[in-house]
Amino acid sequence: MIENVKTHERFIELVKEANNRYRPVVTNCYLQRDAIDRLIDRGDMYACRQNKGIVFLADEKEFYEGYYYLNPEAEIDDMPENKLILVQNMYREGQKNERLSKIELKLKAAGFIQAETSYQIQANKKDVEERLKKVLENASAYLGNGYRITVPDRSLLPQIRELQMRITEMPKYKFYWFTDDELMSDADKGKLICAVTDEGKVVAAEHGHGNGMRWIAVEPDYRMKIGLAAELSYRILLTEETEIVRGWIRMDNTASLNYHRRMGYVTTSTRKDVWLLEQ
Repeated sequence: MIENVKTHERFIELVKEANNRYRPVVTNCYLQRDAIDRLIDRGDMYACRQNKGIVFLADEKEFYEGYYYLNPEAEIDDMPENKLILVQNMYREGQKNERLSKIELKLKAAGFIQAETSYQIQANKKDVEERLKKVLENASAYLGNGYRITVPDRSLLPQIRELQMRITEMPKYKFYWFTDDELMSDADKGKLICAVTDEGKVVAAEHGHGNGMRWIAVEPDYRMKIGLAAELSYRILLTEETEIVRGWIRMDNTASLNYHRRMGYVTTSTRKDVWLLEQ
């Protein structure tokens, strides 16, 4: 049975029910209250009861993301079948415990496949700023060649959404859904920026909402523009309010890992597995 969770109080009530009835409970939900309330206020948080627990589903339009509170012996057998379901598990390298391993077996039994594993990376923000500044100084003769960097107004949002959809190298579950109002709010904070040609075409964009929700997309014809991606990333970085910045890189993405190391990032002991249920 699927329930639309309409209040934060109801969300907490369901979590307490799972913790009390199905103890011990394993969870992959580390959402802060503001992230939970954002989904509830949008009408996009659902609860799916299982035989020994609950799976909350955040509707991201192209996919659901699942946050579970499950007994290790639970069976995952009551899930919607209308779109892709994403589940992400975090753990310390070499420290995946028995309960999480049992949950993985239950995910496999329900039809989920493990699609990727990522390193968590982190760096001192000021260190990354300095390294990106050097990149931009070296590329200064090329910056703005055929485009200008700008904070988008509402009229550019359809182009930004279309650009996302055209970037086939990025799986659709990397793009979380934001309403136009949410995007404009982030743009006002400098967390959404884009590159626009003289003709008004959006050829690159980056969104750094926070809470691990960050993406960059560049049109193929503009990927060799020296400094373009670095300038977008630098401007987004300036909006970060923490001394330490973090992110995720697929373990098999050697090029990205080497680039981020040059920018001052190091890998931590935290890993993240992505599990997908294709419909």
